Amino acid sequence: MSIRGSVTMRIRYAVTLNTRCVGYVLLIYCPNNVVMRVGSLGETSLCRGMYLYVGSANIRNPVTRVLRHFGKGKKMHWHVDYLTEKCIPFLASLCFGRGEDYLYDLLVSLDVVKPAVLGFGSSDRVLHKTHLFKLLAEDSTAIVSLIDTLVKTCNRVEVISISDRFCLSRVLRGQL
Repeated sequence: MSIRGSVTMRIRYAVTLNTRCVGYVLLIYCPNNVVMRVGSLGETSLCRGMYLYVGSANIRNPVTRVLRHFGKGKKMHWHVDYLTEKCIPFLASLCFGRGEDYLYDLLVSLDVVKPAVLGFGSSDRVLHKTHLFKLLAEDSTAIVSLIDTLVKTCNRVEVISISDRFCLSRVLRGQL
């Protein structure tokens, strides 16, 4: 597995450390419409645009779980692996002290996202319809608002951006 680009930004907002519960939101850009076969879900179609994926990283080094998504040529293990092979993961926000249940509830409450593919990434959470959401507008305001909410509610937040075609500063300026 090779990591495309290099990590360009790791921002830490420290309050207290609770590594027992770590959720993350991965931002993925699909520059074109995508049709892919996704494990047990079968053939799945996504329209061009920005997607948010919710996951958990309850392991000793949660950053390694998230960095895996930025690599190509990895073994297909999770639904999101199929997506990150076809589209461009470019930003991740780890939320220490809050898990994927909290992040799912947060995304469901936002009016700027909608569920993308039912059952995607959520087979272990029967109450979750999906862990993949489509950002309704390619607008950096929603991304900034999401990160701001995480900073206010998580014990610690780490934002990881990969230097490739995109970087965090372009996203924050709305230059997708």
